[in-house]
Amino acid sequence: MRRALLPGEQTIVVTRPQGRSLVWPSVVFVLAPALCAYAAALLRRKDLAATAPALADARDSLTLALLAATVLVLLFFCLRRLLEWAGTRYLLTSRRLIARRGLLRRSEQQYPLAAVRSLDCRQSLLQRFLRSGNLVMDLGAEGSSVLADVPEVDRFRAIAVEAIEDLPQTAMFDGYGAAGPFEGPGPDGRQGPDWRQGPDGRQGPGESAWNRTGGEAQ
Repeated sequence: MRRALLPGEQTIVVTRPQGRSLVWPSVVFVLAPALCAYAAALLRRKDLAATAPALADARDSLTLALLAATVLVLLFFCLRRLLEWAGTRYLLTSRRLIARRGLLRRSEQQYPLAAVRSLDCRQSLLQRFLRSGNLVMDLGAEGSSVLADVPEVDRFRAIAVEAIEDLPQTAMFDGYGAAGPFEGPGPDGRQGPDWRQGPDGRQGPGESAWNRTGGEAQ
């Protein structure tokens, strides 16, 4: 898969959602052909003409209908679920969290790490057993977003938090700090995110960015 990275950006983690969504498609993939073969064998019994003449007369049409129904189930349920899972990627880079979905028709959501205020893990009982979970990102004024069924979610969150802490200070000023409005030029004359005076007297982004880690900007 082609990954377009920004200058100086590095890929840290690439993963897919946890595979539990494929459990039922796998069961159906095994059972549907088996049930189809069993039903077709019943329609081919020699004594069917005596016990069910109507079915015996339509056995060829019924067999074709069973085969068609089985193929439709395999294509539109099993294969579709498999492609949805295979086409979903979660990418963590040194600058962004990216969710990509789809193989032919692709959608992509990008979340700059500098705009993330907090990361929370939410797990159901089954997700705790499988060590997966939903990663909830607080994006401040932009609301929140969820990455569903992230495998090893606690570890993924820890790596993401470390990447946020390792962001260079310039990441707050180069367009990643989307948490606040763009209200005017920065000290160098360029347009920047809500320039104000920081707690140490330096010029910096708005209060939301200064308090992103709960303290003064480093």
